[in-house]
Amino acid sequence: MRTRILVGALAVVVVVGLVLALGRRGPQIQVATSPATKGGIARQVLATGTLEPARMVEVGAQVSGTIAELPADFNSTVKSGQVVARLDPSFYESQLDAARGQLAQATAEASQMQTALEDAKRKLTRAVQELV
Repeated sequence: MRTRILVGALAVVVVVGLVLALGRRGPQIQVATSPATKGGIARQVLATGTLEPARMVEVGAQVSGTIAELPADFNSTVKSGQVVARLDPSFYESQLDAARGQLAQATAEASQMQTALEDAKRKLTRAVQELV
């Protein structure tokens, strides 16, 4: 029983000694000093964070398609009027050709209808002349 008390007291003494020894260590502060002198004042600006552009322009497209050429890359400097991207024209050219074909077909149908109208007018004129 006596040894337990002795071991417990010894443990308390060791813990108290460690707490006192570690508590005195603390961070060491080092100060650099220099004598005051005359001279120019230097300006420094220190900043952290994200760098933002002075002027940011949103670029949107009104058409969609496959990009054939991309002269401007992401975050590259562009000037007013500069081509940013060129679309592959083959899709739009095929749509234009199809529209031209539809126009030609509609023109032919209109001509056909005009001919049918003229034929109907002649038949009407003949029918009226035969009745008189």
